[in-house]
Amino acid sequence: YQVLKFISKEFTPAKRLYEILILEKLIDTPFINIDNLRVFIQDNVASFSQESFTNALHHLSLQIFTVNAGRIEYKKLIEFDNNNVTFLASEIVKNNDFLSTHIKDLLEYNKIIYAKKFSKNKVQGLALYQKYSKKDIAHLLNQDYTNGGVNLAGYRVFNDKALLFMTFDESKKFTQFDNKFIGDNIFTYFSKKNKSTADILEKGLIENKYTSFVFARVDKSDDYYFLGLINKCIDAQNFYEPIKMVKFTFELHQNLPIEIWHYFKNIYKNKKIIF
Repeated sequence: YQVLKFISKEFTPAKRLYEILILEKLIDTPFINIDNLRVFIQDNVASFSQESFTNALHHLSLQIFTVNAGRIEYKKLIEFDNNNVTFLASEIVKNNDFLSTHIKDLLEYNKIIYAKKFSKNKVQGLALYQKYSKKDIAHLLNQDYTNGGVNLAGYRVFNDKALLFMTFDESKKFTQFDNKFIGDNIFTYFSKKNKSTADILEKGLIENKYTSFVFARVDKSDDYYFLGLINKCIDAQNFYEPIKMVKFTFELHQNLPIEIWHYFKNIYKNKKIIF
């Protein structure tokens, strides 16, 4: 029953459909030409991405997320090459009606959940204002994952993408170096220590060289809300005392929904500032 465990832990609830649809097709057709499988996915996924299709194949064949202790519990579900894809659990599933029924039910459940929660308001493969774990974010942006969440904290750049993370901890007082929304689409954001506007990564953020994704949570144990993409950097100032760092002011592409903006304002209102 490792097949069920794999699907339950890695793809449930489904934040995208690639893996779900690949498995659905392979249950009916355990050996399939990779181009035919690609066409099937293209017909059933809005805004098809070849990168995500390939990443899903790597995911199902355990060629990604390899530095993850939980992965030792699984066996790969598929093998593939440039021509064909093979469902390795085909015989087990075919000869066990109970297992087959549960897998099909689980795949159908994931399609329903995706349609209800994660199929609307999509921006670069993520649904606006939905919650994602660090692992989800790495998965959906086709990055490898480690137990540390590919070091997803603060801000990180890979290829042409930048990820900016914020935590608004309701139990702590603000300091002058905390990130903060100052309008429904404007927020201040502080760099890592010992950085300046002349550093390569920080300069790239200022010059809008990246597609920059913004995530926020209100507790360190919670998942992140996806708040959208940065439209532009409005301002960037170097700080030298008491800590060398950069204060950015960013503008989002879209205004926050009024309920989220009011929620952030209430958090700020109930906190004192420490200088």
